[in-house]
Amino acid sequence: MKFDFKRLFSKEILERGRNYYAEDRVSNLLKKGNTITASVQGNHRYKLTINTKNHAYRCNCPYEGQMCKHLAAVFYAINNRKNIPTAENIEKNLAKKSKEELIRIMQEMLAQEPKFNALLLSKEKQILKKIEEIDSNDDEENWAEFYDYIPDRVEDILDEIKCLQNKQELLLALLKKAQELNEQYDHHGSTEDSVFSVLDELNDEKKRLPKKDAQKIEECAKKILGDEYDSFTQEE
Repeated sequence: MKFDFKRLFSKEILERGRNYYAEDRVSNLLKKGNTITASVQGNHRYKLTINTKNHAYRCNCPYEGQMCKHLAAVFYAINNRKNIPTAENIEKNLAKKSKEELIRIMQEMLAQEPKFNALLLSKEKQILKKIEEIDSNDDEENWAEFYDYIPDRVEDILDEIKCLQNKQELLLALLKKAQELNEQYDHHGSTEDSVFSVLDELNDEKKRLPKKDAQKIEECAKKILGDEYDSFTQEE
């Protein structure tokens, strides 16, 4: 699989992407259907998606333009790989394994990456852990970039919560964390956007609930936001 991608980038971005690729910063390349996903290690570990059918590209870094150095690095990686792992092949290979082999593989994965222990938790506990760790990669030297990164993390967690049936407690936990970060970063625009996003989802959830339950959620939201509750709700 080869892409004619260089025309998509400025000369400077292309060069920086090539350097990132040469420094082996691209990992987790995976193809599923028409979508290729990958990670690139920059100031943070960024997630990227390339749709080969509609030519849609996404990186969750705070770069203002669409075609960033991280995407360039991934294109270099794709064009220099003979084979990209596919989700379909991984599923086929796992299906051939015995229960004992799968347990051994899981044990080896957990030994190499302790964070995978979270996969053994219930979905709700996995999400709560992600909420707790939204700011786990904070780096004081890159704080200006980091608070621009928060909304993407919040949106990713919101997408997971939306798929669940009982989501009120998780939404309130996410609102609490988003507001803590908003206060920590002196109400920067990006962190305030995160609070608004969670409030929007909470309001949609309230509409589906009995009046008594909706009032409880509103009371909890008021307690979390305190004196700022009115300013957030008035601006919605």
